[in-house]
Amino acid sequence: MKSAIYGMAVILASFGVFSMAAIHHTGKSSAKTVTISHDPDGITGEWDASLEAFGTITKVKIVLDCDDNKLSGTAESGHTGAGTISDGSCQDGKINFIAKFAKHESVSFKGEVKDGKLIGEYATEGRVSKWEAVKKVKTDAPATAKPKTNSDGISGDWEASLIANDTNAGLTIKLNLEGSKINGTFESEHLGNGTIENGSWADNKISFSIKSTPATINFNGILKDGKLTGDFSAGKMTGKWEAQQK
Repeated sequence: MKSAIYGMAVILASFGVFSMAAIHHTGKSSAKTVTISHDPDGITGEWDASLEAFGTITKVKIVLDCDDNKLSGTAESGHTGAGTISDGSCQDGKINFIAKFAKHESVSFKGEVKDGKLIGEYATEGRVSKWEAVKKVKTDAPATAKPKTNSDGISGDWEASLIANDTNAGLTIKLNLEGSKINGTFESEHLGNGTIENGSWADNKISFSIKSTPATINFNGILKDGKLTGDFSAGKMTGKWEAQQK
């Protein structure tokens, strides 16, 4: 059980969820005032990527800036922190780049545009595996969108992180407070999906359990400054957790 949870954490630690600002460029010909595309293959933009590792698919976000066969940008994830894309090239529908981080081993990518997707291989920590990405289509937010309301401070969707041995596992929790009891559901790419069990709430303190794929995980925490923080345990394994409401 312990090795399964550590394995999940190692997988998560190997990858990052990438985010950066894309810049589109145009140029001028020397003879005429004609605008020429510096990115004929449409590589510039934000991509939703999937990385394979040990039979598991990890979702990441990549935003690329292709300009005159050069590929640049920045990279960031909750585990790796902020980084930069360097040594990048983009030519004839093919790309190569390295995502470098201050606190994580670099990840090198190579791929090509095929049927509107990016597909290829990535390498990190001595292994090579497959990746692919679909370009994200941006949509404008509704002008009449209403702000979220939360009368009890607990009910709603929370993005949680489980932290143990310098690794970080993500978890989405949907909580519903009824009196002093808490129920709801959870979703996680690596821990599975299910319902919140044995949930209680009193004096700004929360406790509940989830039955994940590896083991039952017990949570205890406190609400402070709009954030839930506390401890979790799964058998003999213990760690910290925190959650921010979406």
